[in-house]
Amino acid sequence: MYSEPGLKYGQQSLFSHFTLDFPYARLVFCRKAGPVPMRHQKRSEFGKTKSLKPPNEASSGKTTLHPDPKSAETLREILNRSNMTLSQVSKESRKLFPGQSLYHIPHNLYFDLRDGRFTPNVYQLIALSCVSGYSLIHWLSVFGFHLDDIPRLQLRLSFPQTMLLDSELYDRHALVQWFEGKGEPPPRITPLIQILTQNVTERVAALERTNRVSFIYAKVGTEDDFCFPELLPGSIVRADPRASELRLAAMGGKVSQDLFLVEHAQGLNCCRLQKVAPHRVALVSTKLTAPRMELQVGTELKILGTIDMEIRSLKKRSVASGFRTLPTPKSRELLRPDAPSTDLRHLLRKCRQRAGLSFRQASAMSAELAQELGDQRYFTAIGSLSDYESAEAPPRHIHKVVTLCMLYSIGFWHFLRASGLAMDKLGQRAIPQELTESTHWAPSSRRKDREPQETKGGSFLSILVDRFEEIPFFLRSALPELCGMSRLALRDVFSVGEMGQEFHAPLRGAAFLVVNQRMKTPFVSESEPEWKQPVYLLARRDGSYFCGRFALAGKTTVLHPLAARPSSPKPYESGAEEEIVGQVVTVLRRIATRG
Repeated sequence: MYSEPGLKYGQQSLFSHFTLDFPYARLVFCRKAGPVPMRHQKRSEFGKTKSLKPPNEASSGKTTLHPDPKSAETLREILNRSNMTLSQVSKESRKLFPGQSLYHIPHNLYFDLRDGRFTPNVYQLIALSCVSGYSLIHWLSVFGFHLDDIPRLQLRLSFPQTMLLDSELYDRHALVQWFEGKGEPPPRITPLIQILTQNVTERVAALERTNRVSFIYAKVGTEDDFCFPELLPGSIVRADPRASELRLAAMGGKVSQDLFLVEHAQGLNCCRLQKVAPHRVALVSTKLTAPRMELQVGTELKILGTIDMEIRSLKKRSVASGFRTLPTPKSRELLRPDAPSTDLRHLLRKCRQRAGLSFRQASAMSAELAQELGDQRYFTAIGSLSDYESAEAPPRHIHKVVTLCMLYSIGFWHFLRASGLAMDKLGQRAIPQELTESTHWAPSSRRKDREPQETKGGSFLSILVDRFEEIPFFLRSALPELCGMSRLALRDVFSVGEMGQEFHAPLRGAAFLVVNQRMKTPFVSESEPEWKQPVYLLARRDGSYFCGRFALAGKTTVLHPLAARPSSPKPYESGAEEEIVGQVVTVLRRIATRG
C-alpha cells in the first residue's frame, strides 16, 4: 500500500484519498501505512465527513448531533415504503443530475452509514429529496440535523453584536404539545396550570396558521448597550416592522420614547431615534455620555421595526459591556442593498460583518459549538472561513453549512439559494414520524398524535393571538435555554395579566413569568446593587401572588415588594404572612409603544 514519505500514521496530506472509477473495478490510493483490509476501501468518494472525536467522547450532559448508527436501517425502511431500492435511487440521481457527480448517490451508501461517523454531503441530501419525493428537512432529521433547534443553540453562544434570529419554521409537520383552556386568564398573577390543561397534540402548521403578523426577532448583543438597562444584553426582542418611520415622524424632532431595531453598515443596534432633518436621524442612547451619530435613512441606516416585546433572563443578570458599536464619522459606510441574486460569497461576508465577527472570533465560536455538541465536524478553521468567502461552491459537509447558518444568522433556504444548488426539484412529502423520531436533537415527550384541529373562538391560542398577534413557535425548543431550566413544566409559568404594567423594572409590562420553584431561600448579595438582586414570586395567605426583592438591614432580612405604589420594606419571616413560591428566572414583557 502506498505511503507518502515523511508522513506518520494519522497525519493528513493533500493526497489523503485519490479514487478512480472504472467500469468493472475501483482503484484506491490511500495514505495509511501498513495493510488495510479491502472492506475499508469501499467508501464512497463523495461526502466524507469523519468526526475528529468519536461519538462516545462527547461530554456527559451535552447535546450530541452524531448521526444515528441505525440511519442505514432507517434509510432502507424509508426506501422500502416507497418501493425503491438503493440501486434505483443511485441510478435516478445520475439521471436527474447528469455530469454533476456531487449529487450522485453511491450504491454502497448503506455500508458507509454503518460507520456511525459518515453523513451524506449537502448535494447528496438534495438528491435524496429529489429522487424520493420526501422533504429535504426530513432527510436532514434522518441523519441527525433538526434545523428548528438552531435558535436554542444560538442562545447558548455569546454574540458581541445584536443579531437577527431565523424565525422560519422548517418542519411544519412537527408535533408539539399544546393546551386547552379552562377559561380566560384573570387580570392578576395566576399559575397557568389553573387555567390550562396540557393534553393536546397539534402540528406546528395548524398552530402557526392563526398568527396574523410576521414580526422580526433579534438577540441583543453583549456590546449593544444603547438601551441599557431597559433592554439587557442576551435578551430576545421583537420588532414590529409596521409604520416605524411614521411613529418616528410623529415625535416632531424629539427623542423617541419608542425603542427601535436599526441596521447600519457596522451591524444592528437597539436604540432610540431622533429625527433631525428629512430622511436623517440621530441614534440616541439612554446614557448621556454615549456618542451621538446622525445617519441618512435608506442609504446609511435601515429602520427594521419598533421594539414591542422582550424576553429577559433574570438569572443570567447580564451587564452592559460599555462598548458601543456605533459607526464613527470616518467609518460610516453606505448600506448595501439586499439583492435577491446575491451569491454565497457576498452573503457570507455581509452576514459575518453584520454579526460583528472576525474570522478568528467566528472560528472560536465554532469550537464552542463543536464542544457543546460533542462533534468536531462543526468546528471551522480560520482559513476555511476565509476560503468560503472567496470560493464559488458552498462547503460540501452539512455540518459546516449548519455552523455558518448558526453563527452568521443566515436562513437555511437563503443559504442554499445563494449557493446555486438545485432547489427546484425538492420533494415535499413528510417522512413517516416513526422513522425520524429517534433522530431528534433533543429528547421529546410527545403524546399520541391526532389530526390537527381548527382553533375555536375563545380558546387559549386565540386569546394569545388577540393579545400578541403572533406566537413565536420557532422558539419552542429554546424554552429551557431561555429559562435556565432543564425541564420546563406548566406549573412553572405564571400569567400576569393587566397588572404587569404596574410593576417596577425589570418586570414592567410583564405578561408571563417563569419561576424556578426549587429556589425558595431568599438570597442577598451584599456586593451587588439592588437592580441585580434576584426577584422572587411570593404567595399570600389569601391565595394572591406578588413579586419582591430581599435586602439586608443589619442582620435582618427585609422584603421590598415590586409594586406600582411604593411601600416600605418589612422584615421577612418564612411561613408568616407570605411564602416564597420560587425565584423568577425569565420574564416575557410587553414594551408599550406610543403611536
